[in-house]
Amino acid sequence: MIMKKALVIMFIGLLTMTGFASCSSTDEDEGKQENTVMGTFLDIPCEKVSSESLPEWLVTRVGSLDELTGMRIEVYQFEWNGSIWYFISNPLNSCMFCEIYDKSGNNADGQEEISKDELLRASTNWKFIFYR
Repeated sequence: MIMKKALVIMFIGLLTMTGFASCSSTDEDEGKQENTVMGTFLDIPCEKVSSESLPEWLVTRVGSLDELTGMRIEVYQFEWNGSIWYFISNPLNSCMFCEIYDKSGNNADGQEEISKDELLRASTNWKFIFYR
């Protein structure tokens, strides 16, 4: 019984720390409707797209993570240095931004000329685009 209670408390703590992203509508002062992702730290525009419009390597990666974890995998798109980049949010990753890829599917960690800190600091136009 104590073990079950501890697991429930740990699960609730994990949910609280990571937060869930979901698209919702919010009213702006001017009466506009804007879809945003209400995550733990940021409000990010939501522009969900179909898997057919995503790069094949990205769909494959998301599918393998979904199969491996059985948890919701989310994809965000952003711009850095004039290029499109993708961040794959996987709740079981051991680091916060492990899954950052350029448009060709190259992980930012494997590219020596890229500082991940600089990439995240200078990135713009973040969008929540897909989940599985």
